Amino acid sequence: MLQQDARRSWLPWGLHWKGRIATGRGEFEEAKEVLTESLKLFQDNQDTSGKIRSLLAFSWLNAKQGFWEKAATLLAAEELQREQESSPSPPDWKQEIEFIKSESRASLGDSEFTTAWAAGEKMNLEQAVAYARS
Repeated sequence: MLQQDARRSWLPWGLHWKGRIATGRGEFEEAKEVLTESLKLFQDNQDTSGKIRSLLAFSWLNAKQGFWEKAATLLAAEELQREQESSPSPPDWKQEIEFIKSESRASLGDSEFTTAWAAGEKMNLEQAVAYARS
């Protein structure tokens, strides 16, 4: 079955998980590299859910590096895009989402957090993807 998948739709998800694991281990350069490759494949495959989940992975990567503004902005963009697709919050990301929200608010303060969150809510999917890759 997988060998007949011309779009190789399984490959970006495998890379996505590899990036998530690397982020958790603190291997940030590897994480960014494989998450970027994964996101490119999601774009090539026109996989909306993959692109949305990538926003969450990049938010997590930025949070683990202490880039709180970008983490909060990407998480807001991910939540907006997911809600527009009527997709539930991924249960396997619950702890990471709570960490990103609480730590970015604590690090930025309420005002800066609210500004970063609002910026993410104003992005369409392609703008958010471009921001994640920047």
